[in-house]
Amino acid sequence: MQIREIGKIVEKFIRKNGPTLLMSAGLVSFGGAIYATGKATVKSVRDVDAMEETPSTKDIIKAEWKNYIPAAALTVTGAGCVIGANHMQLVRIETIAAAYALNRKELDKYKGKVKELLGEQKAAEIEDKIAQDKTDDIPPWEGANRMPVKVGPNGQQLFRCVEGLTGQTFWSNSIDIDQKLNEFNNWLIKDGTCTVNEWLDILGCEQVDKTLGDLVWDCHGSGDMLSIVKHSTVKDGEPVLMIDYNYKPKPSFLD
Repeated sequence: MQIREIGKIVEKFIRKNGPTLLMSAGLVSFGGAIYATGKATVKSVRDVDAMEETPSTKDIIKAEWKNYIPAAALTVTGAGCVIGANHMQLVRIETIAAAYALNRKELDKYKGKVKELLGEQKAAEIEDKIAQDKTDDIPPWEGANRMPVKVGPNGQQLFRCVEGLTGQTFWSNSIDIDQKLNEFNNWLIKDGTCTVNEWLDILGCEQVDKTLGDLVWDCHGSGDMLSIVKHSTVKDGEPVLMIDYNYKPKPSFLD
């Protein structure tokens, strides 16, 4: 392998793992600074004890400051590494934010052009087909879950529903979902933003990991309340209500 190829591999590794490497170097430097400080202190105490006369604080500093140069250098190095790691991470976040905003803008343009060229009805048919594909990807129902309809505590009929972001299934109906959506939007108006996990709690679904669960819908950024698009789909010959959204949640740092 040529030196140039090795250099490219190393450069790629550093570019990919730069923040982690810098943070690790910073922690090692701080650890070294603590050790160097302790070592310098022990030496300074011995030097002071060896003096014939009791020195003043000024004399001690003048005589012993050089012992602390390694500790100071390591502290400065560690601080520089941590600051550098944070800066690299901030740049990455800004890049992701820009890419996300661009993708969202392009997606909105694409959906608008589909409606313009094919018409509202054809665009709705495409969205229904996508919803059906999502439903098809759900694992088959098992045991008691194969029931097409359940009866709720107040005697209302409950149908199987699928939450579009996570693919979780739950029992509900159109009226109940609309009521829960109103509850969520009231919360959204009050707080300005609400997370995916907060919405899942309202639906009665399980929370998901923070990668998806901490994404937010916001009304102060978009000016829009969350609304639901309900698609009637079929799974194993049974009716399923797939729910989607008028706009997707986004990372909180894009607010």
